[in-house]
Amino acid sequence: MKASRDRFAQAIDSRIELAATSGSDGNGVHSSKAIVMVASSRCWIPVDRSGKEAGQAAIREGLGVLGKDELLGIYPEGTRSPDGRLYKFRTGVARVALRSGAPVVPVGLIGTRDVQPPDSKRWHKAAVGVHFGEPMDFSGRAAEERSSRVLREITEQIRKAVQRLSGQEYVDMYASNAKAA
Repeated sequence: MKASRDRFAQAIDSRIELAATSGSDGNGVHSSKAIVMVASSRCWIPVDRSGKEAGQAAIREGLGVLGKDELLGIYPEGTRSPDGRLYKFRTGVARVALRSGAPVVPVGLIGTRDVQPPDSKRWHKAAVGVHFGEPMDFSGRAAEERSSRVLREITEQIRKAVQRLSGQEYVDMYASNAKAA
């Protein structure tokens, strides 16, 4: 798995654009399909949070990206952290992982607040640390997607992996609720 993680790390350029090979299909064919916890600059899928169906549209679009054997980046907190801590993840990442069978590669970003502080419209030159974790495999569990308990369990496994990589303190509430308070 270290070689796989190293391939991800080597693919970072100055724009944090990711390209990777995540594994073999058993016939020696390598696939670039993977869910990564940062967004690629190649494709942005906005998430409309006005209702359940609106969020489902973003999930369908993300599955379409993976269906083309491309990389999909997801920010599972749903918004920027208001204070640098790690907030509760939305379950969309678990839904996409279960439906697609794609591995999830957790990524911990360090120093992004120095690049663009929450109240700033300008970007600042600063070092950003990008730490890749081991790919997480949830394939073969698609039938469990209807269970909210399973969705939360998988989401929490991913969140804990990101937290280990980023070193952030965890807050058990959604960042959007913290911002509204």
